[in-house]
Amino acid sequence: MSKLSHTHSYKFTVHLLSIVILFFIGLQFYTAKHLRGFWPKFRRLQYPYKLLKPPPDPSLWPFVSYPMYNYAKYEGDTIKQYSIYATLDDSTEVRIQPEDLGINYWVFMYGLKESLRLEKKEMIMNFVQLYESRHHTKIINLRLYNYPLVLLKDEVIEAEAQLVKQYPITELRKK
Repeated sequence: MSKLSHTHSYKFTVHLLSIVILFFIGLQFYTAKHLRGFWPKFRRLQYPYKLLKPPPDPSLWPFVSYPMYNYAKYEGDTIKQYSIYATLDDSTEVRIQPEDLGINYWVFMYGLKESLRLEKKEMIMNFVQLYESRHHTKIINLRLYNYPLVLLKDEVIEAEAQLVKQYPITELRKK
């Protein structure tokens, strides 16, 4: 093999890797949530925005949902902290944790929590049935709370809890 062909193949490999790296950096830039608001502000770019609109999470994982794009950065920003509570048929109030359902944290947060937040009734009922079968009890009510933290200059303080959604399970069973 001549020295010239070896150099040519090396340069080709470097150029190809550079293009691949730039593609992935561009994909990350394109999917960044804080940039999604950029497109609609410019009328001339409305058509390209519709063509290039990023798909929702987690379609392009791992290029979306990075904490550096999702969480509070500035003074006064809030950090959402969700908790799910259930009222059982004996009027007991319990906090539902991922361990109670035998699932991991991410399935819990993107499954049950998002189902409650987005009112996906069929998914909610699947998680309710899973809980009821594991604990041999009936849930009559589910509530999604947000316990936000507020970012201040030198500290983080707890804000007042907010009821996000409430679901009487008996009504969901009827439908």
